[in-house]
Order: sequence, then structure tokens, then C-alpha cells
Amino acid sequence: MNQFEGAFGILLDHIRIGVVVCRRDGQILATSKSASLILEDEALPPLESVSYLSEILDPLILEDAFYALEDRLDAPNPRFHFVARLSSSVFLQIDLLPVLENGLHQDQIIVKLEELVEDADHSVPPATFQSTIEQVRSHLSGIRAAIETMMAYPEMDELVVQQFRQIIYDQALTLSKQVEEVQEEWINERKSQMTLEIMHIRDWERFLQDQIGSQPDLKVRWASVQGGAWLEGDRFSWLQSLLFLLKRIRNSIKNDSFNLMFEVCGEEVHLDVLWVGPAIRGERLEKWEDQVITADEMVHPLTLGEVFRRHQVSWLLNPEKDVRLRLVFPVYAPRTFAD
Repeated sequence: MNQFEGAFGILLDHIRIGVVVCRRDGQILATSKSASLILEDEALPPLESVSYLSEILDPLILEDAFYALEDRLDAPNPRFHFVARLSSSVFLQIDLLPVLENGLHQDQIIVKLEELVEDADHSVPPATFQSTIEQVRSHLSGIRAAIETMMAYPEMDELVVQQFRQIIYDQALTLSKQVEEVQEEWINERKSQMTLEIMHIRDWERFLQDQIGSQPDLKVRWASVQGGAWLEGDRFSWLQSLLFLLKRIRNSIKNDSFNLMFEVCGEEVHLDVLWVGPAIRGERLEKWEDQVITADEMVHPLTLGEVFRRHQVSWLLNPEKDVRLRLVFPVYAPRTFAD
């Protein structure tokens, strides 16, 4: 280790964030103590025991990330930020920064690591939901009291009956408005929480495989992804959207078996869905686009069409032999090779 690398090691001993300094080929030069903790996983070797970062992170994804960083070297403050899957339950936020001296890349890269803390429940309404429940109970009590009074005095004067009916109507109207308000607040909050992450297509596929594979009412087989590319999206919106779509198709064709395949085609990524059975008509898919997403007994605040539009995704029916449905994603950063 040269003097420059030794200075990095001394510095890293005193910082509390996960940092790995490596060469362009992934050879590790120095690490912080926090990096070892962040990259700790029972299925992976300890960071201290490996010589190359590619022994822990997917080497193909790491290579594509280094290329993406090189594409940005001419930009002010060059960096490349992405999310990577460490295991089925752990995702990392990774920042790549080049080591520059007099504006020139020194073949050394700073890899900043941070564990991505997930929202435990992506379908829970905001805290105000509880207070609204109490208000709803109060209005229901008023409605119930008015009805019980009317039932207890069947010979009640017609004018008094009209007054009680007005009470019931007013309470019910207020109740309806409050439910709509809390629903709108929940929708707005969930929309604001939708973060678009940059993630490699290989990790997108693994994430969807992990989650969809646990569905007892779906049988999904995945073909190995063809090509390398980066996609930008909200993982949980896409997971729920794909589950929603597959289950709608399953109910329509009476078949729970599907084959799925990602493929990189220039500046597009195709997700092809194949099944045995009748085709889906475009009118039906358009109708599904207008429906609020429900999957895994959870309700997503967006419709399928809103998720498609947010991610600039289009669809094609029967574009090729055996391919029944194709979802077309734009590539975030097409892979380019340095000369």
C-alpha cells in the first residue's frame, strides 16, 4: 500500500460511515470499520477476508456501475448513485466517487455504503387516521342515538321525526366527508413517499423473484435476464403493480402459471409475460389501468395506470410469438463502454 492509500486507511479508522476505497478493477485498498458491519451477511464472506469488492457485490453490477461513473467524469463533482441488493432482505444505497488529482482520475474509487432502511408497512395510513376513527365513532353514536329514539317513540310527531332525519343526514354527510379527507391525505402522503431508485436490472429481477416467489397462488418461472442496464423506479409500487396484474390475468385466463423474462433492447428494457391460455384484450387491460392497485391484501393509493405513467412504462399485447404481454421500460443509463 502506498503513502496515499495509507493516509486513506488512517482517515477511515476515524469515520463512522461505510466506505471502501478500491481500484478500478475492484481491488480493495482500504475500508472503514462501519463498511464491514454494513456488508456483514451470513451468506457472504467477511469484508476483511476478501481482496476484491466483487467478491461481495455482484461483479457484473459493479462493473456496470464503474462504467456509469466513468461516463460522468467530465461533469462537475462526478458521482454515480444507485441501490444494490445485498441479500433478499437487505438493500444498500451506494455512492461511487472518483479520486481526482488535478482534475485527473487516479484509478481509485471511493465507495460509500449505507443500508437502506425500509418502511415496515407500505400500506398503513397516516397517523391522523386514528383521530379520524374517533371522530367517525362519535358521528356513528349520534346516528345510532337518533335512530334508537325514533324506534322508542313510534308515535312521535312528524315534525320531530323530520328533525331526527335531518340529524341522521347531517351526521352521515359529515362522516362521508371525513372518510374522503383521510383517504385523500393518505393518498397524497403515499405519493410523496414514492421514491424512484436507480437499480440494476439484475437486482430488479432478483427482488421481484424473491417477492413473487413467495406467493402461494402464483407459479412464476423466470428466464435469466438478457443484458445489463439501469432502471429507475419505486420497487414496492412495481412489485404491487406486477402482482396486481398477474392476479388479474390469472383470474381472467383461469391459469396461475407464468413465465417472465427481462431483456435489454437498446435504450429499452422489456419485461415479457408468457402464459398458456386465451389472450388478454386491450380493452380489459385499459380497464385494469383505471383500477386502484390491490395486492397481498394491501391497497396501494395509485391506480395501475398511474404507476405506469410515473415510470414511463408502456405495454404491448402479443408482440411476438408466445409473448402475450410486454411491458416496456425506459433505460435510466444505457451501458456504455470506455474506449
